Amino acid sequence: YLPTFSGSRITHIPAIMVDHILSTKDKLSFYWSYTNTTNAISTGLGQADGLPDPITTAIGTFIPANIYRLNWDHTITPTVLLHVGVGYQSVDQGVPSVNTDGSVRNYDVTKELGLQGGIVNKFFPTFTGLTFGGGTGGMKNFGSQSDTHNYTQKPTANVSLTAVKSNHTYKFGGEMRVEGYPAQNFGGAGGSYGFSVSQTSMPYLNGTTLSGTSPGFPYASFLLGLVNNGSIGYPVNPKLGKHQLGFFAQDTWKVTRKFTLDYGIRYDYSTYLKEQYGRAANFSPTTPNPTVGGYPGAVLFEGGGAGHCNCDFAKVYPWGFGPRLGAAYQINSKTVFRAGFGVVYASTEANNNAAGGLANANNTFTASAFGNSVTTLSQGIPTSLRPLPWPNLDPGQFPLTNTAAPSALTAPMIDPNAGRPPRQYQWSVGLQRELSKDMAIEASYVGNRGIWWQGPALLNLNALNTDTLKSRGIDVANAADVALLTQSLSSATVAARGFRVPYAGFPTGQTLAQSLRPYPQFTNVNVYWAPLGKTWYDSMQVKLTKRMSHGLSVLSTFTWSK
Repeated sequence: YLPTFSGSRITHIPAIMVDHILSTKDKLSFYWSYTNTTNAISTGLGQADGLPDPITTAIGTFIPANIYRLNWDHTITPTVLLHVGVGYQSVDQGVPSVNTDGSVRNYDVTKELGLQGGIVNKFFPTFTGLTFGGGTGGMKNFGSQSDTHNYTQKPTANVSLTAVKSNHTYKFGGEMRVEGYPAQNFGGAGGSYGFSVSQTSMPYLNGTTLSGTSPGFPYASFLLGLVNNGSIGYPVNPKLGKHQLGFFAQDTWKVTRKFTLDYGIRYDYSTYLKEQYGRAANFSPTTPNPTVGGYPGAVLFEGGGAGHCNCDFAKVYPWGFGPRLGAAYQINSKTVFRAGFGVVYASTEANNNAAGGLANANNTFTASAFGNSVTTLSQGIPTSLRPLPWPNLDPGQFPLTNTAAPSALTAPMIDPNAGRPPRQYQWSVGLQRELSKDMAIEASYVGNRGIWWQGPALLNLNALNTDTLKSRGIDVANAADVALLTQSLSSATVAARGFRVPYAGFPTGQTLAQSLRPYPQFTNVNVYWAPLGKTWYDSMQVKLTKRMSHGLSVLSTFTWSK
């Protein structure tokens, strides 16, 4: 059955700007714009499938955004000008489950279906795994329970004072930017149900295939209400944020008729992205993990109070001073020499997707053995299968499984230097020459060097290295030792070399390599916001300008860069 349906993406962008002269000395300017994008019914990420309400998998996108700006300019004296500006930006990236008409879904599954166990009754639950043998027979996945809102809230302000005195032009000022990223996520709070062939197959055929597919029929398992696997999650509402402050002072000094000197300094202070109430989990290499018998490698929570470490995950860099120096000198009537140097600090990382541990209030469950069901539709999701309410401050909540088997760590480690902003050294040296009355050429060397930029994925705390292996008697130059790393701990060859489980309950079916990791209870342990990146740039930049007649000019540029 190939359904036919339509959808649209509509964006409204009204804007208003008002300038008003209050007096001969005061000017006020206000700007507002609103961008509202709605894309309710669409395929792809929108998952629209043409199924009727309420079982359609459709997920809408609704993004309203506002920008406000207010500026005031005040002339204190004919040579002194004060500027003050404030602004605010707000964005709501809403991704809710929708009905076929595009309206946001609100479905009480307990009242309508008698299906118990959901934490929030506003979704039609998700049913998966209903097709047979590669997508034939049965029913496609249906039901959707998405309701997330990722907000951006950014108040800003700036102030500057410009004063002209004799052959000096002074400028002083500062700016502030506050970045808030609160979120609401109800997704998964109604529970999802997965079905399999195993509940309607022959037990003696477990692990076999017939005519290239497994026996059993998942849609029959669904009709019997025999759930093979599922998940349920508590709503979360983290509040991530950071702020930046900057102050500067500079002077343009016309030393002589031929020589102009610019000099100044700027100070930048930028905090790192953190959860306001310390509810984001951070990996700790030294904290005992109760899930794996106290073996090191658990999670901590920032801030003070019960369940928190009374600490900060990272340090904020306090020495963000950036000097600037520039000069222009007229060698003769046709030639000018220019040079400049400055130190610039960028912002610390604001990627809120990297702040792990904010979606840890989710629990997945599966049947204990072939043919068994983990629950039934008549029973719903028992309370025993629910995760702990969010925020969960348990240091042993990872590994995510209920056993000691290694698993991926969804809560990363925030680098202790995450509060160090990238630093860039920039410079240029150039000559400008008049070739003829209407033609000028300019050639410059422009370069920069950067340090402390983000280096994603350059660190994995759980990686094996040659020194660790050598200390355990493994030689990576020896083919037999390399092959040994891929064998399970239950192997007689591994046991003969004296290797044992790193902690009680560690599955002996895991490889020797996994058991030798610094934190064998996990696969990878990634480090976010590590300022390990470096940049460099060198270039020759040439510009030729030719003024023609009747107001026409021709501009040609050439850049050679590396």
